[in-house]
Amino acid sequence: MATKSKIKNNYVVMDFETGGLKFDTHAICSFAAVTMEPLNLEIIDRIEFKVRPYEMEYTREAEKVHRLSKTILSREGIKYETAMKEIFNFFERSKVGKTAKGFPVLVGHNLDFDLGFMNFNYEVMDFNVKKSFQHYYIDTMRECQQIFA
Repeated sequence: MATKSKIKNNYVVMDFETGGLKFDTHAICSFAAVTMEPLNLEIIDRIEFKVRPYEMEYTREAEKVHRLSKTILSREGIKYETAMKEIFNFFERSKVGKTAKGFPVLVGHNLDFDLGFMNFNYEVMDFNVKKSFQHYYIDTMRECQQIFA
């Protein structure tokens, strides 16, 4: 007999590409995420976009990794402010219900890195997300390190 999952929160599997490794110096270049419901992991929402260049820095090393040049970002990206609002709205759509218990569980590889960029940029924008972002998360890099240590 199959047991019913106790997990009620959606999962959001997410990733940022950035202009370098320092969240307080380098730019966000792109964001992609999917929302999955917890029982059968069906994708119920998705988002993906590039971000136009803005006043933060971009390194050649980062461009070699993700192959997003400033030219591509200028041509295909959305405004930085719009991008940050889109990310916030995506997380709001991913909630189950209206309470803090309904926040999605975030999943990503080296998620501490991505969350550092996200939180810093919301602070820069004076976007009060402390009450809105009370997520549990699963960092697959940490999980892999524990498994293969």
